[in-house]
Amino acid sequence: MDEEVLRLHALFQNLVPTFGLTHAKVCRALLNGEIKTAKQIGKESFISPNKVYGILKDLLQQKIVSTTNTNPASYHIPSPQKTFVRLVNQRISLLEKRIQEFGKIIENTASGGEKEYIIRIMGAQTKLFDNTTKAFVKEPQEAKQVVKQLSEYLKQLEPEKQYTYAAYK
Repeated sequence: MDEEVLRLHALFQNLVPTFGLTHAKVCRALLNGEIKTAKQIGKESFISPNKVYGILKDLLQQKIVSTTNTNPASYHIPSPQKTFVRLVNQRISLLEKRIQEFGKIIENTASGGEKEYIIRIMGAQTKLFDNTTKAFVKEPQEAKQVVKQLSEYLKQLEPEKQYTYAAYK
């Protein structure tokens, strides 16, 4: 197998989960900057036309390959380096989000799994604070979840009363 195809596969497989050796072969056929039809790509890469169309569809979804509005459709990689940098940045962003999620899990586990909250009612102002960090809860989803849990808890204590809460902003 062509060494460049193997290197392309190694570079892209961790950036695009579905990127296989046939994807690398198709990309290799387009890296020289030429605009080619699926038939031309198939001949160059020794891949059946049906398989080439499936690969091109995947590469179009990942925005690695672009198509022209001609008949038959032609394909190219508009700027390979920018495309690769974009994919790397997307992966970095995803990994950073996972680091944050993992940090929240660790934080939640370290604090016993459940957070305690303080609700301060000062006139018309109602604020929700994390009892562990004493920090104001800024995330609306977290505040809504706490309000929902509080409502359920109060309903258990006094099921005959109707409680209504204002949304925390």
